[in-house]
Amino acid sequence: MRRLSDGNIDIYIRASNLARMYYFQEFGADFDKDLLALRLTGDEAGVAQGIFRVIWAMCKAEDFYLKKSTPCFSQWIKEYGDLDLEQCIGDVFDEIEAGFNIVRTYGKGGSGKSNFLAQRTIAVALKLGMSMDELNELSTQALIDIMHEYVGEDKNAPRWASPEEVDAYF
Repeated sequence: MRRLSDGNIDIYIRASNLARMYYFQEFGADFDKDLLALRLTGDEAGVAQGIFRVIWAMCKAEDFYLKKSTPCFSQWIKEYGDLDLEQCIGDVFDEIEAGFNIVRTYGKGGSGKSNFLAQRTIAVALKLGMSMDELNELSTQALIDIMHEYVGEDKNAPRWASPEEVDAYF
């Protein structure tokens, strides 16, 4: 989560898979492709509009965690369209870089196994008491964020489910 501010307007954003989903739902386009395309265009107004679309999606993702509603883009831009992008563009791209990187949650370590993230995700979800239906309804990033907050409180409290426990569940 990151706060964008130009002195007059404050917006809180979160780069997560929820932002990608909200972007697709609102604009019918791929978040990552549109983000990369912003670098290729020379149209300043088009770039600004594209950045505001990205900010809106990340704002909506943050609002999900805060249990707040976010209006559709056309309504949202009326309220926040005066945000001075020059003052906060660095923070926008810092959040994008940090938020869509798995190191943000797990650090630099890892088991080297290709299923490490999936196994760890399922193990923690089971320890949290989630059903498989609940697990299926969450995006991967939402679940990772929930896990991160859960284990961030007290490193000694939770215990990871063993691979045997995960296998026994299925």
